[in-house]
Amino acid sequence: SNLYFNEPAIKLAKLLCEMSFADRVFFCNSGAEANEAAVKLARRYQREVRGEDRYEILCAEGSFHGRTLAMIAATGQEKYRQGFGPMPAGFRHVPFGNLNAMRDAITDRHLVISIAAGIKLATIAAGLPRGRLVRVMPNTPCLVGQGASAYCLGRSATAEDGALVERLLSAVGKCVPVDEKLLDAVTGLSGSGPAYAFVMIEALSDGGVRMGLPRNVATLLAAQTLRGAAEMLITSGEHPGVLKDQVASPGGTTIAGLQALETGGIRAALMAAVEAATLRSAELGGG
Repeated sequence: SNLYFNEPAIKLAKLLCEMSFADRVFFCNSGAEANEAAVKLARRYQREVRGEDRYEILCAEGSFHGRTLAMIAATGQEKYRQGFGPMPAGFRHVPFGNLNAMRDAITDRHLVISIAAGIKLATIAAGLPRGRLVRVMPNTPCLVGQGASAYCLGRSATAEDGALVERLLSAVGKCVPVDEKLLDAVTGLSGSGPAYAFVMIEALSDGGVRMGLPRNVATLLAAQTLRGAAEMLITSGEHPGVLKDQVASPGGTTIAGLQALETGGIRAALMAAVEAATLRSAELGGG
């Protein structure tokens, strides 16, 4: 995976190793490459830095781009086991997506963190009668240390568990605690939000090209503009409307552009996108 030497991934892997008080670390996720890289890093770190090899990691058999509730350490396809060699003693397979097969492996002293979109804590608890549960919704900018994540505590999870999850997520961005009923909305906003941002960057870049800018210049300017605007908002604490007005001088270029955006329905479109993704998340969770 190209995340193997990614600094945020290395930081997260170190935290996973340093903060685990149990003898097993389980990864519950719906992805593949990020988990593969994190586990490689965790195992390398524990061996080379801590001189230990005490973690047992469950690997979902037959999965590459996993689906919900898969315990992923590497993929079940031989060609994607590169970097592991033969499966180490600390690894074993479980049937893909089969919570029943994980029951015996997870005990009350284990903390299970799920980032499976739309899957409720009650569903996880029904499949895993033991273990402390936490549900998390991160997003892909975690890969560059700029994630936006939310979490909620589930069955038997303690305040200390919440602090652990918050520290892990804070290593790769910002995180907030929420009630579980709000996690579908988190999924619709920040979970899916990077895709909305990429569409906006692409559209701004297209506009620049339409007006004569080279594509690489237009894309760089568009991406850096959104990045800078987001940083201004976070660091200043100002309402976005206040910052918008600081750019839009009376009768100037910006207000003309804003009028075009309003005519095109940008606000309504973005609000509708969040709503649609939220409803889809609830649908995936059976709610």
